Amino acid sequence: MPPTSPLICEKCQGSMVATKVAKHGNGLRVIGYTLWVPTLAVLLLTAACGMFVTGKSIAGGPAEMKAQTAATRAKLVEAKAPAAVLAAFDDKTVVPDDVLGTVPEPQRAQIRAVLHTHYAAVVGSTTGTGLVTLASGCGVVAVYVVGVPLFIIGLVLCGSRKVWKCVSCGYVFDRG
Repeated sequence: MPPTSPLICEKCQGSMVATKVAKHGNGLRVIGYTLWVPTLAVLLLTAACGMFVTGKSIAGGPAEMKAQTAATRAKLVEAKAPAAVLAAFDDKTVVPDDVLGTVPEPQRAQIRAVLHTHYAAVVGSTTGTGLVTLASGCGVVAVYVVGVPLFIIGLVLCGSRKVWKCVSCGYVFDRG
């Protein structure tokens, strides 16, 4: 039992104890718990999934780029690209027009097609990675915009207040 105070009850002259009572009735407290408990779980799950998806999309980018570059280099070797073209591709993955100008025309068209396919794949990969990251980030923000107010409302509905309560008759008044 909490310690009694020197305060005397106004109604029955009994002793008063410091305690806490619910701010709201049982119905509102049930609503509060059904708001904040599931919302907390959803917020934590959203944070974990958002970090996983964002991290996965960022981490997958360099590996895809290396694989795409290796595949393109193999296609250039298959197309019998000259050493100057391979060296320029290995150096910057962009082959300047002056280097391509040294290659005979039918072979140049084939090499240019391989390079255009590579550039399109790189742009598609980076755009896709960026879109996945953007979409997951927007999803996390949307859940938090809705979830945080629900969580706070639930906690407020479940709150309690500090009061003095008479041991004998149950009379209550705020300690505040």
